[in-house]
Amino acid sequence: MEKTPIFIPLSSIESMGEAETSSYRCGLMEIVPKGKWLQGFRCGCLTAEYYWQSNGAGKGFSQMLYFNFEGRRSHFNFLTRTMFNHENRFIVLLPSGVSWLVFGSQQEPLKIIDEGHTRERDFTMECEYSIVPYPYFDGEVIADYCDVVELMEHLYNVKLEDKEN
Repeated sequence: MEKTPIFIPLSSIESMGEAETSSYRCGLMEIVPKGKWLQGFRCGCLTAEYYWQSNGAGKGFSQMLYFNFEGRRSHFNFLTRTMFNHENRFIVLLPSGVSWLVFGSQQEPLKIIDEGHTRERDFTMECEYSIVPYPYFDGEVIADYCDVVELMEHLYNVKLEDKEN
């Protein structure tokens, strides 16, 4: 099921632990924001679907997000060009009931997978290692809504050359 992701820059996170592996808290992650709340950005034209796969016995799990973009072609081109040309220093949260599914970590930058897609405005992002398949955060998250061009500015400090209405 596709959901609207929230992008959290790593610069707004004080610390982030590994997912727990104990029976009753398996997957729970501690994320300490630099401010009072975990602050991120949400763009209504992006939806994502989460998948995982095992890396083999004792080797953890790979996480994948399949993104779908609904918007102007020029904005999609700007989005993918920016993401391919910069290091991805953020995590992505997806709503999951009363908690948030966590995609990514502080240790390893997320990678854009360059592969053919069945739809025109899709792309895939991968995190190669997670200790559990569905890590989650159960704290409060605040998300500012923005368009995709503003999202790229927030995530990569890319200066807007021109802003169209």
